[in-house]
Amino acid sequence: MKARRKMLMENLSYAFLAQGVSLLLNLLVSLVIPRVFGVGDFDFWQLFIFFTSYGGFLHLGLNDGIYLRFGGKNYDELDHGTLGVQMRISLLFQILMGILIVLISMLFVSDTNRIFVIIMAVLYSIVSNVSMFLGFVFRATNQIKVFSKSNLIYSIFLIVTISGILLLRISSLQLLVLLYVLSRVVSFVYLVIQGREIVFSKRGNVKHSFKELLFNTKSGFSLMMALTMGTLIVGIGRLFIDSHWGIEAFGQVSFALLLTKLFLVFVNQISFVIFPILRRVEESEQRTFYLKAHRLLTLILPLTLFAYLPLQVFIRMWLPAYEESLTFIGLLLPLCLFEGKMKMLSSTYFKLLRKEKSLLKINVLCACLSLILSLIGTYVFNRITIVVTFMTIALVIRSVLSEVYVSKQLNVSVYKQAFSEISLALVFVASTSFLATTQGMIVFLMAYVVYVILSKRVILRRVLQP
Repeated sequence: MKARRKMLMENLSYAFLAQGVSLLLNLLVSLVIPRVFGVGDFDFWQLFIFFTSYGGFLHLGLNDGIYLRFGGKNYDELDHGTLGVQMRISLLFQILMGILIVLISMLFVSDTNRIFVIIMAVLYSIVSNVSMFLGFVFRATNQIKVFSKSNLIYSIFLIVTISGILLLRISSLQLLVLLYVLSRVVSFVYLVIQGREIVFSKRGNVKHSFKELLFNTKSGFSLMMALTMGTLIVGIGRLFIDSHWGIEAFGQVSFALLLTKLFLVFVNQISFVIFPILRRVEESEQRTFYLKAHRLLTLILPLTLFAYLPLQVFIRMWLPAYEESLTFIGLLLPLCLFEGKMKMLSSTYFKLLRKEKSLLKINVLCACLSLILSLIGTYVFNRITIVVTFMTIALVIRSVLSEVYVSKQLNVSVYKQAFSEISLALVFVASTSFLATTQGMIVFLMAYVVYVILSKRVILRRVLQP
């Protein structure tokens, strides 16, 4: 037990270090680049990031299948030769698919900036996918240090190079995108060195390896689709905004989403660490961890909403060109409360319980809901704020449905707590939308105090009890 705790603390230390540097990178990208780059270039850069978020389609779930299948095993136990063949077959398939996507895009897209963004997004996605193949192997086998170091290399390389072009006052969309692709290549080289037993393994049995590839792809396809459909819940609304209101409106909403995601950086990394650990413990310990983590997150995550006031002041002083995004930030910030638990607990336990198909069903349902609501917000109300509000509603519904499903599997009741969290989020949105900022935050503070008092589950004493 002591050895397990020591390993957990060591992995968390590396994970937090990697995410601390990643947070610096996100701050640089979110708060400095928009000030130096023109609005148009920044908006197209956000489009590049948006496209890369769907790059997982290219590996068809192979990476996720590897992660699910080998989670909790030791690295030395794996068949390195078979994994190496799978990685090479997957890379070849992705290259062919990437070429097809680029050719089709050239036929239907005339904007040269969009064509450039699509080509580089495809290239980045291929390098990222093959890199994450190795990264997922290390994550699954609890080699979090290796995975975290690869993220450190990626982030540090970008921080140094982006800082360099900013100091030289070079504001080039093309150069920025190229640096992102190059940083992923550098990170991949490190993973190749660490995973050389896989990459440079002697040629294994191709027939057997192909069967393994199909098995792993089938195993991970549901999870990959579930995660992709999860991103589509927001992505559908963003596509409608881009097509109906243009790239500048898309950039304003994307900037708001970028700032919102900053608060989920550490929570997301913790989920990477705890999955292989939880795979090795008894079901009773898994349930105990869920209860304690749920109580702690219920208490802490609402505190992120208090960032709205300093964000408002900062953006008006530092990035006045993005002042319009403040309205969207007020509507999106409650996602920190719901998506935080979704990323750390619900998604982790769906994988742990091997309920990926159930997660997929929930995400498909909410993606369809997002599509319907986006159509209504765009063509009935014709207002961006309505579309963004509907995006938030769809994500909240996804989070609550997932939490209820997982809690039922663990024989835990969360209905009252979910109702309290939704009520608190509504108070935040209403107070920041209809009151002056300071007054609205005072009202929200009072609501939060009442929320903590009434939520017996989130009393700190119970969180820390053995």
